[in-house]
Amino acid sequence: MDQFTRWVEALPVPDQGAETTAKKLVHEFVARFGAPLELHTDQGSNFESLLFKNVCKLLQVSKTRTTPYHPASNGQAERFNRTLLQMIRCYVDRNQKNWDEHLPLLTAAYRSSVHVTTKHTPNRLMLGREAHQPQDLWTGVAELQDSGLEVPEFLYRLEEGMKETHNIARENLRAAQRKQKKVYDLRAQEKSFSVGDLVYMRDTTKRIGHSPKLQPPWKGPFVVSACYGPVLYEIQGVRHRKIMHHDRLMPYDSKVIPAWIQRQRNRVLQDSATHPDPDTHLGSPGYTEQLPVSSAETSDITEPTQKETYTEELDIERNTEQHKECPKTQRGREIRRPARYNS
Repeated sequence: MDQFTRWVEALPVPDQGAETTAKKLVHEFVARFGAPLELHTDQGSNFESLLFKNVCKLLQVSKTRTTPYHPASNGQAERFNRTLLQMIRCYVDRNQKNWDEHLPLLTAAYRSSVHVTTKHTPNRLMLGREAHQPQDLWTGVAELQDSGLEVPEFLYRLEEGMKETHNIARENLRAAQRKQKKVYDLRAQEKSFSVGDLVYMRDTTKRIGHSPKLQPPWKGPFVVSACYGPVLYEIQGVRHRKIMHHDRLMPYDSKVIPAWIQRQRNRVLQDSATHPDPDTHLGSPGYTEQLPVSSAETSDITEPTQKETYTEELDIERNTEQHKECPKTQRGREIRRPARYNS
């Protein structure tokens, strides 16, 4: 979906493999419209594959992606999917086997409809003209008419008309964005973190054999290792780093800090002090480096009986003296002997 003109393409595929996705992109879109300057996707395995990234690199397409499990980052595409499903539901047969046959005409109908935000049809913004429909042939609107213009003059008028239409669409988009931001800010809960803070991450992944209703809703703790603007934060766990939206993070509110997470936090703070980066310190100036601790009087969240906390190394705190001289790997991780050799 083109976020400016609202031009949409819906293509049926036999699978969601990286090769299938890359072929559809090149054959069905790039071959007709050319390569886009930027491509924004979710973190599906087909889009994050090495093959798809190399195709984007070959076409000189700047690829961006949403944060994990945050579909609002790609809200326009998600809203179109909802509209498309409603349209397919009206035409699919009882066996629901012929849904793919209706996609070309349904997307054509969408592209011929005036969008509520731009106040123009996607056809008008993308092609510079309206596509003729069957009713146009019936009413005689689509009759061939000679404009009497030479090719250069026709191209000039077409270009000027598209410029004017795009300018109007931009103004309408800005007005819609201001309206949506005003509505969003009414219910938004602003959260600000700094490098070194401990946070929980909301976990909505579904596991086979587990009921989602009985799963712990929060996972952690994690260390905030970098800040990318006011809403995106990089968090570091036991093995990996992730970039998360602040809506999926919550301050770590326990007074008990595992020894391994404290060591990890110290390394993050040391790296931040050694290699300061202005792009990683964009948190709120009023937020202190102190650990967020909530008391029984101020906390409205039950203490982490429902939070998934890494506890495999909690016993390290009792054996600190024993592991002081442990050798370390190149990444700074301690190499400890198996427990059976410590007796």
